[in-house]
Amino acid sequence: MTTHRAPRATRRTVRTGSTAAVVAGLVLSGCLVWTTSYAAFTAETRNPGNSWTTGHVQLSNDRGTALFQVDRLWPGATGSRCVTVTSGSSVPGEVRLYGAGLTGQTLLTQVVSLDVVQGTAGAAADCSDFVAAATPPVSSRTLAAYPTDYGTGQSPWVLTGTTGEARAYKVTYRVDPNAGNATQDQTAAMTLVWEVQSTTP
Repeated sequence: MTTHRAPRATRRTVRTGSTAAVVAGLVLSGCLVWTTSYAAFTAETRNPGNSWTTGHVQLSNDRGTALFQVDRLWPGATGSRCVTVTSGSSVPGEVRLYGAGLTGQTLLTQVVSLDVVQGTAGAAADCSDFVAAATPPVSSRTLAAYPTDYGTGQSPWVLTGTTGEARAYKVTYRVDPNAGNATQDQTAAMTLVWEVQSTTP
């Protein structure tokens, strides 16, 4: 009786079979990945036309020239002038008053003071129609001690950001009644600056 044995697989046959199995597995895996990548529901909503535009701050006053050009002063002399400051700002801000470019003899700058009162009306330069605010912020400083920048500025005025807001200011100078002979024939000069800076609403 003859016995037949199944032929033993050669190494090449086994290797070829393994390679075919790996290739088939990769192909199948790729199909699964491809199918998964495209098997999703999607939806979206959009809010088009977004843009951002900055506003601005702006100030003007109805004088534009010196409020005071006074000579022949004496101890105890005083005088007032009014100015209206108008905002052209489109954003909220705060206005402050300070002095710039002070010149003159030190003694005189120490005996001349400026008092500033805010008002709701007062278009006349001579203050004949000035109406003080209900609780007017009042500042009084000598020229020598006057603030020189926005950070130390006084007479704050808060703006809402509506163009056309206006505030009247009554500015009064006073010469100290005790000013001595040493202040004779002296001159002091200073620019009044109203500055606005934007604020967080």
